[in-house]
Amino acid sequence: MFSMPTTTYALCDMDGEKVGKFTKYDSEAELIGTYDVKKANNKVVAIAWSEMKDDSRLIWILVENVLDEGDDPMDLLMNIYGQIFGFDDEFTAENE
Repeated sequence: MFSMPTTTYALCDMDGEKVGKFTKYDSEAELIGTYDVKKANNKVVAIAWSEMKDDSRLIWILVENVLDEGDDPMDLLMNIYGQIFGFDDEFTAENE
């Protein structure tokens, strides 16, 4: 039987290359609204991901104000992915 994956939305407040604060939201509209308010004074990345049936994830950046022109967004995405999904033990311990 076919099932739709669940999409989760989150805002990452960046502290340099580290995710300083990580907040989940119930909807994309709520996330983007918060992003619009915070982007004036903070470096933030709005992300979303879908959990697949086989415990894998599809993650993407919705909007960000971190990258400069010419920067590779895949580097930012992999950095965030590594921190929030358990490759960074310090981040995982602080945000459980």
